[in-house]
Amino acid sequence: MLSSDRPSATRSRTAIKRAAAAAGAGGAATGNVVPLMPSVAIAATALTAAPSGTALPGETDPQHVVDWALAAVAEAERRVAALEARISFLESLSVTDELTGLLNRRGFMTTLERALAAARRGAPGGVLVLCDLDGFKSVNDRFGHAAGDDVLRRVGTLLGGRIRRCDAAARVGGDEFTLLLAGACPAGARRKAETLARAVAEMTAQEAPAPVGLSFGAVPFTGGESEADLLNAADMAMYVEKRRRMTGRA
Repeated sequence: MLSSDRPSATRSRTAIKRAAAAAGAGGAATGNVVPLMPSVAIAATALTAAPSGTALPGETDPQHVVDWALAAVAEAERRVAALEARISFLESLSVTDELTGLLNRRGFMTTLERALAAARRGAPGGVLVLCDLDGFKSVNDRFGHAAGDDVLRRVGTLLGGRIRRCDAAARVGGDEFTLLLAGACPAGARRKAETLARAVAEMTAQEAPAPVGLSFGAVPFTGGESEADLLNAADMAMYVEKRRRMTGRA
């Protein structure tokens, strides 16, 4: 792990400083050059991240060797920190939907697995909500995919902005979104989903080239369910709701 490099770099700094103190004390007393400890010599010669244009000093000047080694360790630490930040950024990309900024399917499945595992250990359960946009295909067909992408971004922003910090929102594919409402009861989750559906309809009526609706299926979880069974139950509940909405419009 990269994080383990930091303690070793810190130990190298400490060893180098001790060597410097020993070199100063021993050199002053005897007039001779005190050789670096093996671990310090290894650290000094192994670290190739010395500042640009700085060469390894001659072995006859212990203080210069120590200064060079300290600079090399500092540069190595800087590079490790930059690499860790880069890895963290790339890991976030692997679980984030590029279009909406919400979790993607992979990120959501990881979150769902953790929520179910926590519920099995005694934490509160919650409600999984699966959402599907009604009328979205006509936006793509009539106005193009750029317009469709804009609708998805707006819906993602709306959903992500109207949940609690303990909840999660994801775009899991196409025009399908999911919400994980931690600790919610079925009745409360349904009211929340209905509020979001109205908000999506109002927003798209004002800001999208064509109105888009939102159908949803909400199912509670307690930890005894599998991820696949829970998603399948939410999917079936969503299509029951979609048929109900379409029948209501007829």
